[in-house]
Amino acid sequence: MINRLKYIILGMVLLTLGSCTKESAAIDETPDIGGKVRIQLITNAGNYERPETRIGSALENSVDATPWVFVFSGSDNNAIFSEVQQSIVLDGKTFVILTKTTTACRILVIANAPANFQDASGTSFSFDQNNLTAQLTGKTLTAAVANLLTSPQLASPQTTVPYTPDLAIPMSALMPVVAAINENTVINSTGVAGGSALPINRIVAKVTVDASEVINTFTLSGATVVGAPRNGALADLGIAIKSNAGNLTDYLTSTTGDGVTGIAPATNNTTVANPIYLYESQERATSVIIKGTYNGIVGYYRLVFMGPTQLVNVYRNKYYLFTITSVTDSGYPTVAEAIANPASNAIKVTLSVTDLNSFDILDNGQYYLGVSNSSLNMLANQLAYNGIPAVTVTTNASSPNTLSAIGSGGITAVVPAPTIIGNITSWNVTMSVTAAFTSGTITLKIGNIVKTIAVTRATAAVGAIGGLISSATPIYVGGQVNDASVSWLSLSSINDSSTGGATMIAGPNPGPYYLFATANNTGVDRVGIVYLTRYDRGRLMLYIVQAH
Repeated sequence: MINRLKYIILGMVLLTLGSCTKESAAIDETPDIGGKVRIQLITNAGNYERPETRIGSALENSVDATPWVFVFSGSDNNAIFSEVQQSIVLDGKTFVILTKTTTACRILVIANAPANFQDASGTSFSFDQNNLTAQLTGKTLTAAVANLLTSPQLASPQTTVPYTPDLAIPMSALMPVVAAINENTVINSTGVAGGSALPINRIVAKVTVDASEVINTFTLSGATVVGAPRNGALADLGIAIKSNAGNLTDYLTSTTGDGVTGIAPATNNTTVANPIYLYESQERATSVIIKGTYNGIVGYYRLVFMGPTQLVNVYRNKYYLFTITSVTDSGYPTVAEAIANPASNAIKVTLSVTDLNSFDILDNGQYYLGVSNSSLNMLANQLAYNGIPAVTVTTNASSPNTLSAIGSGGITAVVPAPTIIGNITSWNVTMSVTAAFTSGTITLKIGNIVKTIAVTRATAAVGAIGGLISSATPIYVGGQVNDASVSWLSLSSINDSSTGGATMIAGPNPGPYYLFATANNTGVDRVGIVYLTRYDRGRLMLYIVQAH
């Protein structure tokens, strides 16, 4: 009996804010392909942050429509390489033709693949099916990831920021274990129809420096990174960072003179329009060098990736923001001295880290729907509450640009009048909950794009006595008290309130968070909001009520 292709017509949710789509030649819908099956890909890269205009950035949110799909036979990281295929586009949807299986598989997806890749020995190959198959045959998933590296390596020194201007960043995703590959398989977060889009992560971190708080006393000229890895892994297993010992470089346009401002020049005392991208690093040798003017004197300063008590790793798909809070001296007179010496005590900074997918975005190819958080946990008494901030929603849709928000489980969602800046429309959606509410959802919809926010409530508000009020398992890389003026809340990566602050950086690896509150002697209940960033994906909002 002739085997026929079966496929499900589903809307594709590839996040691509203006990427090009390559349409494959038309293929007969029912060819005889033996033991092969056509499977749809549904992926979502999320967004670095709220969309904004950038001058010298990469195509941060672009995902090509024909990613590569790698199949490994087995259910763990020792699964053995089976095949690799590049996906195709048919009628605006992305599919890949894979061999049917009856046993468990691991599926790895690489999008925006480079022209070449490098193996662990440093040998480069063209990124094509023949070379990939030859180099990966017989290898486990773990070994394959170790042999799929970017190529060519960055120069030393590196005179430009990788992937700029306007180049797509390679991305990857690893599916949960698939029981078998057959006509019912879908490459998404669950492996079957109806599952959400597969989160796909950029292979680089992003760094910017903001000196807006000290604009009256300090002028920021630009920034760069030194001790940065020369290449990175095209995929990861979420276990460990590729070692780059002895394989580091400095981003400098010149080894003499300035060398800094040509990498990431500042505008209005911030480099947000010219971000720096770098491969993840566990060496903790990577640091940021900035150039600035204090009291009319030009100087250079070294900033380090510092958590509350120690240096931290630099992870892929994370956004590291250095905020300068005070400057008291002119720094080092040359770039070389700034590199060679410890971080200067003359400059104070805070470092915040955000998952680059934390402002999650769904896109239908015409417009997107973005949200500030995918889940919300209330620490509040079992009472009715009104006007609770729930989620910030953005879109670039011109028509329709009307947002609907429907609550369930005792939630009433309220959509206010929008804020419109340029072609971006945003809403700060609030909610009311009944006294009986314990869990529910808010379903957001713009046009045909739908996003669901999960909402839960703890059994009681935070007690007036304060202390440790919340903590969680070691999957977090950072957190932030939404309003720094809410000084009664503090975050730390260790269970010690004396180390707490408005921001928290886990280090050197993802870890737990600890949230502390001071005693409430105000005579009234008080409210605070905290955002927490997970290593794997997603952003959690905590809405905290402290009793009096």
